[in-house]
Amino acid sequence: MEFMLFVTSNIHKFNEAKHIIPSLEMHRMDLNEPQDSIDVIAMSKALQAYSKLKQPLVVEDTGLFLNALSGFPGEYSVWLHKRLGCKGVLDLLRDKQDRSGRMVTVVAYADDNGIRLFRGILEVEISDRERGEGFGFDPILIPKGQSFTLAERPDFKLDYSHRALAFKQLKRYVFKK
Repeated sequence: MEFMLFVTSNIHKFNEAKHIIPSLEMHRMDLNEPQDSIDVIAMSKALQAYSKLKQPLVVEDTGLFLNALSGFPGEYSVWLHKRLGCKGVLDLLRDKQDRSGRMVTVVAYADDNGIRLFRGILEVEISDRERGEGFGFDPILIPKGQSFTLAERPDFKLDYSHRALAFKQLKRYVFKK
């Protein structure tokens, strides 16, 4: 396969994925997102995009799942970030002992054989303040066992983030590497 389309309007997500799969090409397309789990959201977006483009493609959905908040914001992470940002998450956890959670990315690959899902999970702790300049929740996400946020170490994020892990699985599947 010479290239594969990554259907997204988020240049940050695209650049992270392209680091793992250099032959990706970005394709912007408006897709409806059902209010459901990130698996269902990714599958739905893949079906919509494939029905229009009729060629192998990938879409993704990502969520932050906080243990102290019973998994919230989960599939509502983009909504929460747009409205409250990192500061809002810090405020929600202000009085919580448990600051653990996980970032989960589900990549949906669609081709004429159907849809296949790939999941990347990064266990995290939430910092007590924003640290570094980064995209999304990166300034408050400390990978488990580390002392830095993803925003402080973009080199780490490119190879070991939730998104990197999911796209590495996709790469092994599609390119058998």
